[in-house]
Amino acid sequence: MLTGIQRVVNENIFSDLNNVEIYDLSSIPYSQYFGFTVSETKQILKDFDLKFDNKVKEMYDGYHIGNSDVYNPWSILKYTKSRELGYYWVNTSSNTMIKNAIEKSDIFFKKDFESLIHDGYLNTDLNLGTSFYETNNTSTLWGLFVNAGYLTIAKKLGLDEYCLKIPNNEVIKEFKSLVASYLNISSKLLDNLAKSLLNEDQILFF
Repeated sequence: MLTGIQRVVNENIFSDLNNVEIYDLSSIPYSQYFGFTVSETKQILKDFDLKFDNKVKEMYDGYHIGNSDVYNPWSILKYTKSRELGYYWVNTSSNTMIKNAIEKSDIFFKKDFESLIHDGYLNTDLNLGTSFYETNNTSTLWGLFVNAGYLTIAKKLGLDEYCLKIPNNEVIKEFKSLVASYLNISSKLLDNLAKSLLNEDQILFF
């Protein structure tokens, strides 16, 4: 049964779907099956005569699920086919759902979102078991970000509190689009602005 990235909802206590074991992205059982492990990735790339190096790691690694570190399987397979490092994950679907969710968020989420962009990580309450569109709050929205692959759990801090981070360079590219949408500017303008700041170029953008 394919369900997508949000949990199937039990309608009521008399539902035909009940007493289900839930294994989410923080669970240890089956955690290695959410992606390719390091050893699997090394073997796959070796079979295709491709190097396993820091460039591959920075682009496709970074996901921590349960007690396993895994690589994005879609991107690794696309890389073996094209033999070029590329942004494959961001082309699998539209980010409209995430953008719409951000628009529906409250001031507390927006403040945390800005902290995440500034610091590269965020300590926050996280709810992976409830759909954001079923229960609209900050913890379920961060759960949507994790379930959708935009963020990964770096560390568990408490019962429902986690340290979240952007997993890799491939996802950072997608975050540029989200930030541009959040600031109501184009992605190209944001890229040019970032480059100008790094190069200390005094250019006015309109």
